[in-house]
Amino acid sequence: MAHRALVARVEAVMDEYYELCRAAEAARAEELGAAVALQAAWRGRLQRQQLRQLGRTSLTIQRFWRGHHGRLRAAAAREERDRRLRAEHFRRAATEIQRRWRGYWSRTRVHSLAARRAFLSAVAAASAAARAAAAGARDAALEAERGGRAAAARRAFEGALGRLHHLVSTRAAPGVFSPPFEAAAGLLPLVEGLTIEEHLQRACREQVVPEVQRRLREAASPPRAPRPLRPLPQAAALAASAAARSAEGADGGPRWRPGVRVTGSGGGAGAAAAGAAAAGAVAAAAAGASPASTTLRQSVPFDAVDDAADLERRIDRAQIAVLHRQPFLPPSGRINAPFIEGATVRASDAFRDPVPGIPGTRASAAAAAAAAACRGATGRLFDASGRRRGFFDPGLRQGY
Repeated sequence: MAHRALVARVEAVMDEYYELCRAAEAARAEELGAAVALQAAWRGRLQRQQLRQLGRTSLTIQRFWRGHHGRLRAAAAREERDRRLRAEHFRRAATEIQRRWRGYWSRTRVHSLAARRAFLSAVAAASAAARAAAAGARDAALEAERGGRAAAARRAFEGALGRLHHLVSTRAAPGVFSPPFEAAAGLLPLVEGLTIEEHLQRACREQVVPEVQRRLREAASPPRAPRPLRPLPQAAALAASAAARSAEGADGGPRWRPGVRVTGSGGGAGAAAAGAAAAGAVAAAAAGASPASTTLRQSVPFDAVDDAADLERRIDRAQIAVLHRQPFLPPSGRINAPFIEGATVRASDAFRDPVPGIPGTRASAAAAAAAAACRGATGRLFDASGRRRGFFDPGLRQGY
């Protein structure tokens, strides 16, 4: 029974085995693929782990190598820096030693700095003093030159004024240096703060006061005894009489004294002396000299007053012509005649139509039209400007 059971069991086991083998053979390809996939995955994982490990290892090796190499270069750089620092230190030390030695040698063997500084200070002070003295001398010379020029100009000005005493103003008539128009308008020129008239009056006073004082002294002093006249010789009397007659004839004026007659008595000697005095006076008058007893008014030419008045009239006319745009008209002229600007008509000028557009002239049509336009604008025939004008003289029309 048992044997039969085992035999039956063997057959069942063999069948199961063969069945399993057939199943395994049927699934071999799939299992092989699965095994290959598992192996590939495992090998990939291992390979990746190895690669990561190799990367970390290589980085570590490179890091250590770069650190070692960097430390070597840093050590070399430190050594080079220390060498340069030592060289610079010794160079500066040598420079300082040489500088101090050269300074000591220069101060003790070449020149003294203190003495040089004192010398330069002395030279600067002397130069400043010399410049100040030169500037003072130059200023003094310039001031003296200016003063001399001013004094010379003042003397020349006063001398010129002293010769113009006849032009001084009076209460009745103003002088040429004090015209009424400029005096009223305050346009008189000033010289050193004074007008020409004031300078002229001062110069006249300076000339008149000494003469008056001299005459007062002469009047207060006792009269002097006349000197005795010595008789003239006959030849001298004849020469004096001839000189007097020739002087009177050359001048063409009236005979001041009769001819000298020579006599042998004392009266004849007095007549001869009088003739000689007359001859001397006539000769002095012919020469233009004035005796010391004459006044300032007598020493000038006889027509100086007329010349001054004529000059004053001409100056007044010139000033009025400057102030007035229209010259004065004669009594027979038209006071209210319109004023036409332009040049005056002279005898030497060619004929020219004063106003264009007058009938009978050779004016063009354009000129006639312009004249008509002017007449229409102003209302007058000869007024071509169209603007109002005023005159200084209140007797004339104030505007038209």
